[in-house]
Amino acid sequence: MGVLFSTWSIKRQVQLVLLIFLVAAIMPMVSLVLDYRGQIATTKQELAGMVPARAVLAAISTVQKHRGSSASVLNGARDSQGKLNEAAQEARLALATAQQIAARSSVADVLSKPLKNAALRMDQLHQGVEARQLSAEQSFVQHTALIDDMLRALFDTTRQSTLLLDPQADG
Repeated sequence: MGVLFSTWSIKRQVQLVLLIFLVAAIMPMVSLVLDYRGQIATTKQELAGMVPARAVLAAISTVQKHRGSSASVLNGARDSQGKLNEAAQEARLALATAQQIAARSSVADVLSKPLKNAALRMDQLHQGVEARQLSAEQSFVQHTALIDDMLRALFDTTRQSTLLLDPQADG
C-alpha cells in the first residue's frame, strides 16, 4: 500500500486524505441527523396527545362543576336549578367536543369509548338529579366515579402519546 501511495501524485494523495476525512466526519453527522429525526417523531407523538388531553381535562372540569351544582340542588337550594342546567349543558358540550377531538386524533382507540360512556353517564346523572332520584351523597359518589374514569382515560391517553415522563430519560 505504501508503494502504491508513494507513486501517486500529491493531488491524488490530498484527495484520498480528504475523502478519508469526509467519511470520518459524515458518519457522526448521519448518526446525529437520525437521532434528531427520532426526537422529532417523539415530539410529534407527544403533541398529538396534548390536544385530546386538554379536551378531556376541560370535560372533567365541567363534570366537577355539575357535581357541585347537583349538591346544591339536592340539598334544597332553590336558586341552583339554573346553574345545574347550565353546568349540564357545559358538560354535554365539553364531552361532545372531546369526543370529536379524540375521533380525529392518534389516541382515538384509547379515548372514544370512555368518552362516549362518560357522556351517557353524565346525561343519566343529570336526569337523576333533576328528578331527585339521587341523594346528594349518591350524586357525589356517582359524579366522582365518573371523574375517576375520565382521569383514567386521560392517563391512558398520556401514556399512549408519550406525554408521561420517562423516569429513565436522559438529562
